Amino acid sequence: MKMKGLKQILIAAIIVAATTGAARAEGTGNGFYTGAAVIGSGFVVDSGDNTEKLDGDSKVSGGVYAGYKHRIFKGLFAAGELFYYDTTANKKSSSGDRIKLDPQYGLKIHLGYEWDSWSVYGILGSAYLGYDITQNGEQKDNGSFQALLGGGAAYQFNKKLSINLEITTTGEEIDIAGDKNKTLGLMTLGLGLSYHF
Repeated sequence: MKMKGLKQILIAAIIVAATTGAARAEGTGNGFYTGAAVIGSGFVVDSGDNTEKLDGDSKVSGGVYAGYKHRIFKGLFAAGELFYYDTTANKKSSSGDRIKLDPQYGLKIHLGYEWDSWSVYGILGSAYLGYDITQNGEQKDNGSFQALLGGGAAYQFNKKLSINLEITTTGEEIDIAGDKNKTLGLMTLGLGLSYHF
């Protein structure tokens, strides 16, 4: 599905939620939820003082997620969430250096606070970072789960529908082409629409 179509669907869903929702939702309490998101992602391969030519162009794609939210005490809550984001990338420089990225998936824990229809939360998790990189004629192909950090905010339209905005980052050190200080970093910005059961 093209990005324009995803954006139109998300905008239409938000309008429907806003016009059919309760006057004021006060969180969702405990329960399962699922959703879809528009994901903006970008990567960079960095060697400390000098950023390499393999800086990634930003990309807009999609993702899905599902989780369970639990109120801890008053406005405090925690949630566990499984997610899949299309962060695939394929960038080649004029020098022949190249990097390919796989989709990102993993587990996120949200810990936050909600009031009225709003909530803010921190994100801690583990995400798969898979890549195939070639620099200076040397190639390295690897994939592993790495620490994921971030934050988000959400607005609850009613007991069933909410919207959220999240930013996350993950990375890994890469030993390639004689440089042990090289780091691959991947950042995502997601706008999601959730359905609460």
